[in-house]
Amino acid sequence: MDLCVRSDGKTTLRVPYETTHDRGKFVDLKINRENLIRSFIPKEPLPLPDLMANAMRAVENPIGGKKLSELLAGARKVAIITENQFRGAPVTQILPWLLAQVRNAGATPVILIGCGKMAVLAPDAIERKLGSEVVQSGVEIYCNDVKQRDNYAYMGTTSFGVAVWVHRKVAEADVIITISTTQATLWGYGARE
Repeated sequence: MDLCVRSDGKTTLRVPYETTHDRGKFVDLKINRENLIRSFIPKEPLPLPDLMANAMRAVENPIGGKKLSELLAGARKVAIITENQFRGAPVTQILPWLLAQVRNAGATPVILIGCGKMAVLAPDAIERKLGSEVVQSGVEIYCNDVKQRDNYAYMGTTSFGVAVWVHRKVAEADVIITISTTQATLWGYGARE
């Protein structure tokens, strides 16, 4: 969001308003300066200069847990979960390399797009999200569709009595990997999916 204070005493807030088909769109909200109490605009960090070098280094040198190569050793089925079209993880850059690692380890990958309760992505939106190289690679791709109950496996009930259902392709996987966004909010940074 951008904040612009004008000479006439009004403030214009430029709020991103995008859809899967319309990128780079904004809604301008004009507010009298006296009505603007505070504007929360997070200062985003600069992007990494070499995303792939940093990603490869990170997955082989985790702060906690196993290295990617250790996770993939002996795996047969790997579920890669990514976020929906409204989140900004650099999926098209990371996913081809990640798929190559999975296949080189002798495992079969499957990709799941976490749509939440939003509509399943159309084929052209899937291609924009994952990249044409991935879509044309023959890997199975699923959009999470909460209306298709047969897609889910019951995993049990939490100590609070909440039933847990997981997409069957995730339940069948030996290894589960996510590519997701860490996002600035009013409450700090949080991960998605």
